[in-house]
Amino acid sequence: MPDTKDHTDGTENPPDEVKAEEDTKLEAAAVLRDLAKDLEPLRPLVSDKDAFDELIEAVRVSTQRSESIDELRQRIIGLGDGAVNVAEEILGIIT
Repeated sequence: MPDTKDHTDGTENPPDEVKAEEDTKLEAAAVLRDLAKDLEPLRPLVSDKDAFDELIEAVRVSTQRSESIDELRQRIIGLGDGAVNVAEEILGIIT
């Protein structure tokens, strides 16, 4: 079951908002895996270079292991908000 808590104030997000957020993260994971070899040129365009490095490593490992997009998405979420934000930044840059 998805986490419906808004971690900023403890209130619950509406289910549609949670679903939309999950869809965005899944889309970002799919795009990142497709572009795994071409992400390095985007480094100067992202706000958090350390999170970018973690994200690149997560995509590399996930690709080597032939993980599903959902597994990659979970890996990115597990890295924390910084990596999630960078993934969303990258998605915004390339789309």
